[in-house]
Amino acid sequence: MNKKTILVSVILAVAVLSVASAEQKFPKPKKTEVVVIARAIVDPPVNDEFFAKYHDLESRSIIKDKKVKDSEKKTSVSLACGYGYRRAWGLAEVNDGTYVALKVTIPKDRILKFPLFACYPANYAFLKFYLPVSAQIMVPEGVNYVYLGTFSYKVRGFNFDVVDMKLLDEFDAASAFVAEKYGKEAKLMRVPLGPIGDAAEQE
Repeated sequence: MNKKTILVSVILAVAVLSVASAEQKFPKPKKTEVVVIARAIVDPPVNDEFFAKYHDLESRSIIKDKKVKDSEKKTSVSLACGYGYRRAWGLAEVNDGTYVALKVTIPKDRILKFPLFACYPANYAFLKFYLPVSAQIMVPEGVNYVYLGTFSYKVRGFNFDVVDMKLLDEFDAASAFVAEKYGKEAKLMRVPLGPIGDAAEQE
């Protein structure tokens, strides 16, 4: 296991705080940056009313931040992008039609890898589970907004085991989202997704 993989594991292991305070922002990308647009759907939807009760759990082993408002206790997701691990917060509620917008620097080889979404029931990171993406893209020259798609996951059981995944095309809705957040001059482009091997081991 290399050092970067260990670092990723540590970051995932210590993320126990509520994520409610991490509001999504939409800064425009520089010429050397790209905004990645994606969305996740969990089916059946997470029972936020049930999992919200865990916000009141008291334990010396769980670090907690400020008290979370009831209106913030809705399932959210973040998108992991390799090289390294970066988070994009954007879904106050997974099924509400809001898109993750992840701004990253374009690497020299122009390849970005996406191992997974992290999903937080009732917006509580201690309860997080993972939704596989395991895909990579090549960022075209001169493009600063790319569309991955909408990933729809069929889950089962208390561990949210993924039993089926479908990739949906909501390009028109995603384009409208980009125009609203970044301006009408921002042009979204579809890019083909290719498979990657063991995504967790990718640099």
